[in-house]
Amino acid sequence: IGVMGLIGVWLSMRTGFPNAWDATVSNKQRLFIPIVTGLLLGSLFLATDLITGMSRLQQEQLDIEATDVAFPASIFVYSAAAIFVEVVYRLLTIPLFLGMISIFVRSQGTREKVFWALAILTSIIEPLTNTAASQFLAPLALTFVLLQSFSANFLQAVFFRNYGFVAAILLRIAFYIPTHVIGSFLK
Repeated sequence: IGVMGLIGVWLSMRTGFPNAWDATVSNKQRLFIPIVTGLLLGSLFLATDLITGMSRLQQEQLDIEATDVAFPASIFVYSAAAIFVEVVYRLLTIPLFLGMISIFVRSQGTREKVFWALAILTSIIEPLTNTAASQFLAPLALTFVLLQSFSANFLQAVFFRNYGFVAAILLRIAFYIPTHVIGSFLK
């Protein structure tokens, strides 16, 4: 993951993403906005989970005690998971494909369109691979869960493009606080 992250950082600097502590990005943009956004999205996701009973249904159907890692281990597990997911879904993937396509496409406008296409494609990975929810939820509830997951992922790609990788990872870590850390007490 570390090597993939380093390659992603190197590629992102060459494909127009802000550096981690880029002077053109304020700390409000890099830190505050992603944390608040993540907490709000995570709270919405937790509320959806509690209303739909998604975690409870998964526990019953899979005959498991809990769907989340218990506190205090959850802080470390979900922080590591956030880094892993962001490196694989965004930090390496988007700059790698954007860089490869940029070899053939010189127009900045076209490269921006390619970024948005990649942002959408990488944002549907997690919702499409979350098969556990699809087994237990009614279609309307499942649609809402998948839409929330896509939206959070898409915002991470947008924050990565506009504010750098630190913003994207902080959004995901903040999302996990209500969803998994606080949620482990409520589910």
